[in-house]
Amino acid sequence: MENEDPFSELNIPKIVKQKLAKKFSSLATLSRAPAQEISEQVGISLKLAKTSITSARTILKQIPITAMDLLEEYKKKRKLTTGSQNLDEILAGGISTGSITEIIGEYASGKSQLTFQLCVNAQLPYELGGLEGSVYFIDTEGTFRPERIIAMAQRYPSLDPQEVLKNILVGRCYNTDHQIALIDKVGKDSQSENIGLIIIDSLTSHFRAEYIGRGTLAERQQKLNQHIHAILRIAEVSNLAVVATNQVHAKPDQFFGDPTAPVGGHVVAHAAQTRVMLRKSKGNR
Repeated sequence: MENEDPFSELNIPKIVKQKLAKKFSSLATLSRAPAQEISEQVGISLKLAKTSITSARTILKQIPITAMDLLEEYKKKRKLTTGSQNLDEILAGGISTGSITEIIGEYASGKSQLTFQLCVNAQLPYELGGLEGSVYFIDTEGTFRPERIIAMAQRYPSLDPQEVLKNILVGRCYNTDHQIALIDKVGKDSQSENIGLIIIDSLTSHFRAEYIGRGTLAERQQKLNQHIHAILRIAEVSNLAVVATNQVHAKPDQFFGDPTAPVGGHVVAHAAQTRVMLRKSKGNR
């Protein structure tokens, strides 16, 4: 019988085990978290945070593995269909679990509509390209529309539109701190809620609104970087899919080529394993 409290095996004081159990969903998430972050969020010394990480890694036997073992781990990843055969082909089968997929585009380019479709598709059985799981939708701009979900779900005879809505957890957030807190919560709830897909629409809107001017750029990028890596840890540990939409900003000094660039710069670009750029066609459609 598996130990229902894996944190009890850690070689640290009992009170610290209890604090860590409240903060982290598993030993795996603890083992991948930065020591400084654990120290600040749990309220323990940096030395004790490092000891906790080392103890978790010892229990999990996290040692270097062969490339063949890595290949076997990769095979455990699933693909979530986008609903478009052409887009699925471009994405080598669909949205991959265990990683972040970034959907980039200007206003009204179809980013939110694609996320709505993914909310439905994630609940399809594996054989139809789904994840057989629920969805956690972090809505930063008030874009979530349940009526669109119902219309999309009605196309699938095997799905009950009302049940589809019940399997989507929507977190409306209003600032960067709230957004970070919601990600922290989904990290703890991902297993109990059988979450297969996390959607953040949009990833950078609050960061962009709260940190204005070049004087705050470094602070914004640092906070955004920490946030994205927290998301990535959840995706990897729980093997779930993460889709984050992103805005674009104008490049006034760009005279040739695309005059826009994704918000977030290299911080976001390096964290997202897959980036999809949506562009408007003729007639702004």
